[in-house]
Amino acid sequence: MNMKRIFGESGLRTLVFLLGLLPALVSAAWFNPAWNYRVPINVPAGASVNSTVRVDVDFNAMLSAMGVTGTFDVNSPRVVRPVDTLSATQEFTDTVYAGVTDAAGNGRGEIRFILQDAGPATYYLYFDITANGPKAANPQMPINGNFERGGTGTATPPGWAASARSNAAMDIQVRPSETVSVTDATTAVTDGTPNTGQFSYLIGYRTNADSQNSNATLTRTFTVPASNAGNINIRIKPQGWDSAVNGNVTQYDFITVRLLNPTTSAVLLDIVGPQLNNYLTCPYSPNYRVTAITATTPGYGLYNHWDNGRNSDNHTLGMSAAYNRGQQPWVSCSVSLAAVAGQTVRLEIRTDIFNQFRTWFLLDDIEWSVVAASLGTPEGNVVVPGGFNAFETSTPAGSTSGVIRTKVAASVFGLDVVALNATGTAVETAFAGDVRVELVDAASGGACAGLPLIRNLGTLTFAAANAGRKTLAGISEPEAWPNVRVRMSYPASGTPTVIGCSNDNFAIRPASFGAVTASDTDSLTAGTARTLANTAASGGVVHRAGRPFRLAATALNAAGVTTSNYAGSPVANNLACVLPASGCVLGVLSTGTWS
Repeated sequence: MNMKRIFGESGLRTLVFLLGLLPALVSAAWFNPAWNYRVPINVPAGASVNSTVRVDVDFNAMLSAMGVTGTFDVNSPRVVRPVDTLSATQEFTDTVYAGVTDAAGNGRGEIRFILQDAGPATYYLYFDITANGPKAANPQMPINGNFERGGTGTATPPGWAASARSNAAMDIQVRPSETVSVTDATTAVTDGTPNTGQFSYLIGYRTNADSQNSNATLTRTFTVPASNAGNINIRIKPQGWDSAVNGNVTQYDFITVRLLNPTTSAVLLDIVGPQLNNYLTCPYSPNYRVTAITATTPGYGLYNHWDNGRNSDNHTLGMSAAYNRGQQPWVSCSVSLAAVAGQTVRLEIRTDIFNQFRTWFLLDDIEWSVVAASLGTPEGNVVVPGGFNAFETSTPAGSTSGVIRTKVAASVFGLDVVALNATGTAVETAFAGDVRVELVDAASGGACAGLPLIRNLGTLTFAAANAGRKTLAGISEPEAWPNVRVRMSYPASGTPTVIGCSNDNFAIRPASFGAVTASDTDSLTAGTARTLANTAASGGVVHRAGRPFRLAATALNAAGVTTSNYAGSPVANNLACVLPASGCVLGVLSTGTWS
């Protein structure tokens, strides 16, 4: 316990008792010491919880910028939230960069994760090289809208809820990039190249002929952001000999993509399918119309003839040349999610195949509510302190705690800030970085991070040469406060991961008390009706000895300005007699309660 006696220049003094508390430490050490490098991911303002955050990362370039040599560990990327826990849903795709297929093993790729903290926010991407010990595969759930996880033949890919088919002869599985020759009404060399990456998802009849009316589904559940919901996008590649038509959901072969109520299965939003009447912009079958193809009109019977007749690319619906006869393009379909903002939905992808000709679809790059993020400056082998403390600059070197003496309002003072190791038992001499320093009001108690702000003292930059301790000079607070602590936060910008308060509470007192006056109601009663300022031997306003009167004083800071925040209880002393000039004996002055 620190007892501090505060003397005012007008003969008033205040007695203040302060309780020294241990530093409030929030552990934010490197999320795992086995990882040696990290880079901030800056999530922009307006990004809502449950958005899909996307960022391209060139790990080799970052390692080179830090002067690090070695082989990037493709298993090492981990996305860590501002609260120092792993992001629940995240993935690194080595074979996708800048939205296109990228070579495997070249030290760059795409990071995606589901946002759990609204923007603006700073997440961290940790990574490493194999020389520092190979890392296990990321254990967190992937988004896997690109089907790069699960491997060839996987019916329900990681991240997806369920897959089902009414006929075991149907294809329903992850497939690699491949070229497959398929014979039905004619023979076609089919293009199985994914939209991006090395894998896509096959659903429908390709391996076997369709022998009966069948259907197959792939589903997953997700939550749409409550604001800035964005769009849902899906890439499909229709392939085959059969057909469908706008508005007809009974003939013949088509794909539908919908968002359903997870409990009732009620349709919340249509994304792809004949029910949308938009074959022109989002073709849901490899041929249009439900009659046999002719020389000039589209229909079933030829491979991927879209809206063309047998003999010409006449495009009866006006489709582009990308849909000329025999073409196998990836189709991108997109729908706004505004109508289902804030809802948890079940995404259902379904193929309906009617017995006659084969039709199948490839799926790839399904995404929703995508937000682009940016990367900050990569950090290597960064020492993150376990906490901070602040005390007088005269505190001996190597100290982890100390006192802060009472300060005078509007007078300039300085303090030393020290970085502590993970246990708070020693100075973290290797720390370097920017620390935000604040004065906070500790009168209400509670956790350091939640104490009300008095004044932001700015950023204190630690360099390696500071060995974990640095002086913050030029501190000044114009108001008086009875219970103050110093709060230190790292990093200084964004969301801090380490927050510590000084172990010692201290007071900021007035510099003096001015405009001291005495008054009463009458010679027997305290009040404000009369000013007691008479110093003459006779006449004037006088008050009777032994009867109460009123004292008033104004607390002033060092600049002579009223400290309106002062609420102390100073003690008044009668210091001297004016009359008689000699032989005057002071009586006893007893003060009541100040307000």
